[in-house]
Amino acid sequence: LGALTSDPDQAKELLPMTILPQLLFSGFFVPIHQIPQALRWLQWLMPLTYTFRLAINEEVSNCLGERSVCLGVLEEYNATDKYIRGYWTVLILMLISLRLLSIYLLYRRANMNS
Repeated sequence: LGALTSDPDQAKELLPMTILPQLLFSGFFVPIHQIPQALRWLQWLMPLTYTFRLAINEEVSNCLGERSVCLGVLEEYNATDKYIRGYWTVLILMLISLRLLSIYLLYRRANMNS
């Protein structure tokens, strides 16, 4: 956001517009199966989706309690071990692409001002 705005106050005003959709579509507050079918694809655009599922996997995979309950939670959130490498890959690719985009935007702004 900082690369898109001209001052920090504008970036602070835009922050809720980026965080709220992530909280809604990542499965953090609303389970994915309760989101309307037409909007579920948005979950794959949100970095918090992958982070949330990685956190669930880390928290529940070494469950000491009822193993079937733990496996049910992992499967409900698609957080089983077979997805983990893919989630890490997507997060790293998102990080790199967003960094490159911000570098490009800052470079373009610097050239426009000079």
